[in-house]
Amino acid sequence: MAGGIQPISILDEFYRYNHWANWKVLELCDGLRDTQLDEPKDLGFGTLRNTLFHILAAEEVWWERWNQIPPRPFPLDAGTLPVDEISRRLDDINTRRSDWLDEIGDSGLATLCSYQDSKGTAYSNPLKELLVHVANHGVHHRAQALRYLKGFGRTRRGGIDHLFFRFANPSISQPIESVAAMRQYGLECSTGVSPQIVWDKPLIERFFAYGDWATEKLMLLADQLSDSHLDHDFQMGPGSIRKTLLHLFDAENFWVSNWTTGESHFSFVPLTTSIDELKGSRVEMVQTRNRFVAEQDSHSVSRILKASFGGPEFLVPTIESMTQVCMHGTHHRAQLCNMLRHSGIKLPATDYVVWAREENRV
Repeated sequence: MAGGIQPISILDEFYRYNHWANWKVLELCDGLRDTQLDEPKDLGFGTLRNTLFHILAAEEVWWERWNQIPPRPFPLDAGTLPVDEISRRLDDINTRRSDWLDEIGDSGLATLCSYQDSKGTAYSNPLKELLVHVANHGVHHRAQALRYLKGFGRTRRGGIDHLFFRFANPSISQPIESVAAMRQYGLECSTGVSPQIVWDKPLIERFFAYGDWATEKLMLLADQLSDSHLDHDFQMGPGSIRKTLLHLFDAENFWVSNWTTGESHFSFVPLTTSIDELKGSRVEMVQTRNRFVAEQDSHSVSRILKASFGGPEFLVPTIESMTQVCMHGTHHRAQLCNMLRHSGIKLPATDYVVWAREENRV
């Protein structure tokens, strides 16, 4: 425990990151005109304002479901709601949720929550699963918001990955040269100390299983497309469907290799890799990752990794790198969904809660 600071759960970490990432996106919106906020695009919820509003509405509606507040229609149209008001309400729901989680404790997370979705269909899931869903849902729609913002010339160096949240809120100190390089690049890199994360093997195993399920669904759809569709540049994320799928693999493979062999340098599979070849590579990588995770305990996941993306090495606790892999996958799958839809593919639902419903069968 660093400096006497109490460690936090992975779920708490998800929401600390969620709040930070929401704030970073909203910060990029500062000074945008109403015509920009409401400019229609075939992305997210049709406009940047509506996409930001959907992030807020989901957090508020799920809060109501968890607290057994009678269901209401899921709001979709932000109208002229100011971004400052979206920000204020996100701050409010974050505070209420944090206080509530402290109140119900770990035992409360295991309870079944019965609720109705936006179509009035009744479901029941463990509360913890639904909390993971909402945190993951924000990652997906922030990826869409960032694409809107990029079109207005608003970007954040390095993006808003969980890794960059932890550089800004570290649990360990980085080498002096790494701090200097990060800051020169435009990243936040604090020298303060934030809480360490408590190991929760079932949660991480389930999140990885969800990510595999969602990625494999999208890969199967991509496999229906011609090379011209796979390599079309969408001016989003890594660019094309193929490049995005390869980047997802490269990034996870980088961390799996680091966990198991200590290899710290990012490598790339060839851009000519077919979907079938990628499927085969993923099977081997996933098996290696799952064996590694199954062997971990609260001590081993605190091991400090050395990693580099081409510059100075930086340090990352193993458990923080696992959280990075989970959230990073969701971010890029959001981009893939948009690319596939614009390629004429009808998309299945890939939300965490959809996977959880299928898995729990309740």
